[in-house]
Amino acid sequence: MAVHDRTVDTGGEFGVVFLFTGKTVRPARVRRESLSGEGCEGRFASRASKFATSVGSFDGQELCWRPCNRHEGPDRVDLKQLRHLVAIIDAGSLSRAAALVHVAQPALSLQVAALEAELGTRLLDRSSAGVVPTPAGSRLYRHAQTILRQVEAARAEVASAEVISGRVSVGLPTSAAALFAVPLLALVREMLPAVRLTIFESMSGYLEELLATNRLDLALFYRDHPIKGIEVQPLLVESLYLVSACDGHHEHSVPMEAVRHRPLVLPSAKHSLRDLIEQSFNRLGITLDVVADLDSLPTLRAAAERGIADTILPLSSMGAGPPGKGTVSVQKLVSPGISRPVALCRPAAMPATAATAATADLLAGEVNRMVADGTWGGATAHPASKS
Repeated sequence: MAVHDRTVDTGGEFGVVFLFTGKTVRPARVRRESLSGEGCEGRFASRASKFATSVGSFDGQELCWRPCNRHEGPDRVDLKQLRHLVAIIDAGSLSRAAALVHVAQPALSLQVAALEAELGTRLLDRSSAGVVPTPAGSRLYRHAQTILRQVEAARAEVASAEVISGRVSVGLPTSAAALFAVPLLALVREMLPAVRLTIFESMSGYLEELLATNRLDLALFYRDHPIKGIEVQPLLVESLYLVSACDGHHEHSVPMEAVRHRPLVLPSAKHSLRDLIEQSFNRLGITLDVVADLDSLPTLRAAAERGIADTILPLSSMGAGPPGKGTVSVQKLVSPGISRPVALCRPAAMPATAATAATADLLAGEVNRMVADGTWGGATAHPASKS
């Protein structure tokens, strides 16, 4: 649905007319009193809202009108429109978004229509399956996320200049979250009690998407090279381990060649960990015997513990402290071994609020401490890490 709005003289009463069309955008040049005359079908549905009133149809198409002053042009983009657009795209449905933001669905549709008219492009594709953003809608969605977060951060900082406060969202890959999520939460609660922390635990690829669309303030990624639009601060390098059922042996390491014929369960191909493991073994001419793809960290560990198959994981995925005695055997892969970097990342284009900067400092400091005292097992400080 496309919409065009135009400020028109309505016989002494000025207003903006919205002419809804099926495929094209057509100027709406009518006086309000003409709506009951030639060219109208006489349908006066009086669906009033604070945004507009459905006043009939013009040339067979629905027509809405709202008053404005003589000098007012079409609506300008405002924060409410951006919030509602974000809600619609997140919910994937106008009805679900209307319930979430407590706005009637027709009023929400009119807000989207006004926003599309102001920008001169369609922002949403509607179908029986729901609502998805157009390419233009996706671009506006990313900008809207940035704008709304900055406005919220500005309000928080102005309202409490003496205290660091506000919302901070942190993304943690599943294996790192097993070790680090609770200590980070405890540290922020202790040191930054006025900061509202949100922790997302997910796959690295999805966290990158969230960071790129400004839905995260900070995230830990398994990389140390630059990413377009993202600042990367390397923190540590962690080694990978063969995890298997405890068999009474106590070797602390295992050559990669010895893994050649062992049945393995690994994360599926969409995980960066799987890609790293296969590339490392392929360079040695070793084809792994993968018997199942499991996208669940607890299931990977349970399969190894029960002796169904071995798996390959960093020690951080085992949680805080050493693995339980008598449950699994954990051996560092050597000759040559596999390791991966861990970095703290943040959006490059979005200025860090005081709350985000303080949380980032706490996060980096806690990681450094955990590496130094061995809590983050199998890890060493990255050569480029900041003290």
